[in-house]
Amino acid sequence: MSEQEANRTAKWRERQVEKGGKPIGITLTPEAKLALESIQHQFNWSQREAVSRALEFASKFREQLFALSLSREVLFDTLNPKEIKARIEALERRLEEFERSNWDLREKLDQVAGQDSPADKRKFTDEQKRLLDFTAKQILRYGENVSRYKLFDLARQLEVPVHMSSYEYENFVTSNLDVIREMVRGIQAQQSSL
Repeated sequence: MSEQEANRTAKWRERQVEKGGKPIGITLTPEAKLALESIQHQFNWSQREAVSRALEFASKFREQLFALSLSREVLFDTLNPKEIKARIEALERRLEEFERSNWDLREKLDQVAGQDSPADKRKFTDEQKRLLDFTAKQILRYGENVSRYKLFDLARQLEVPVHMSSYEYENFVTSNLDVIREMVRGIQAQQSSL
């Protein structure tokens, strides 16, 4: 530090102590050091002046700093990415178990009730049958949780006649999911018999 800077710093310190300021010695974190150097360079302040003004600023905006510190705690302490991934996987497993048990229950109810298959109750055009067959094969390939939009996009790419919007296709698949599931079971039965 040059002699001129030292004199300027000493005078500034004396003025602040006369006004009731408190001289302290501090050690900064690496991030704080970079912030201090940036503030010093930008405003041409001494270290002491930059630290003092930063603390004054923090005092004036205490509520915002408190909210920021809380959000940091929430983001970094409670939202551990590995923990989130583990929770998501656990929820997916539970959902699959629920769907399996729900499906088994439906099959048992159909057997007890002696109902005809859902496909027997509805009349589909050839185009709709082809679309149902395509959807069943893709669900067998990717699983039932595959995005309906992905199925719609695949149908378009593979030139399966889809004369409806993505939204209409999603509704078509959802409303005919029982038929599609039955078709999937039929395909699986054919594959297992080969």
